[in-house]
Amino acid sequence: MIQINIIALGKKMPSWVITANQEFQKRLAPYVDLKLIELDIPKRTKNNNIAKLKQLEASNIAEHIKPGELIVTLDEHGKQWTSEQFSERLDTWRTENQTINFIIGGPDGIDKSLIQKAHYHWSLGKLVYPHALVRVVLYEQLYRAISILHNHPYHRQ
Repeated sequence: MIQINIIALGKKMPSWVITANQEFQKRLAPYVDLKLIELDIPKRTKNNNIAKLKQLEASNIAEHIKPGELIVTLDEHGKQWTSEQFSERLDTWRTENQTINFIIGGPDGIDKSLIQKAHYHWSLGKLVYPHALVRVVLYEQLYRAISILHNHPYHRQ
């Protein structure tokens, strides 16, 4: 069974996000050991140094990643994949028996130190999405990828 960690900044999600994530987590349970790690977002004020806040966030995220684990950042500047391409990547990572960490950064993005450590940078598209919606899209795409791998009718071509 593949181990996937979703490491996301922000703890207070709207109920619709929690409901959607619970539904997809239930669907994924037979195939994926999925863990959501929610981290606090440091408080922002008009006098904050954004670069230092991003470094702090990256440090907090890094504490939850073990050496040798795969890191995939969700980043607007990352590579865009089709659902089929993502499914192929997930299958490769699964056969390599790697723990995969998907990183959803804070409101100002992901610090360059973490970007440099990441193995892949994935963009969900050219639009910018609210972090709550990114979680739902990630869960759905994970389920879609697993459905493709298991020839489940959820993903119709």
